[in-house]
Amino acid sequence: MRPQKTGMTLLEVLISVSLLSFGIVAIFQPLLTSLSALNYVDTRSEASRLAANFLWELKEQSTQSKNFLLRSGSGKLIGQTKTYNYDLSVNRFESARDLREVKLSVLWISGGQKKQVERIAYFAVPSI
Repeated sequence: MRPQKTGMTLLEVLISVSLLSFGIVAIFQPLLTSLSALNYVDTRSEASRLAANFLWELKEQSTQSKNFLLRSGSGKLIGQTKTYNYDLSVNRFESARDLREVKLSVLWISGGQKKQVERIAYFAVPSI
């Protein structure tokens, strides 16, 4: 009488491990996509908040100081998770000399692509 074989063959183990790995990939793929989207939303929210704060500070400076010059430029804004670049352009209206259109673009790179948040505000500059 031959002893009865118990256990699994190597082929059965390979098939079950490959099925398990496909299942794990199928489960974690949407999770990784969700985490990537959440990271983008968090970064965009921070950039939007920094832009709003920057425009508010400009507005306060322009209303409190008669010698404040509102001019175009660029620089960096430091957030909690990263550093953002900004471009500021100031346009003067011919019909209303004390009114300025201020356009602020906050830029960053995410996943090898350029992203940006843009805000436009209108300032009344006190006459000197």
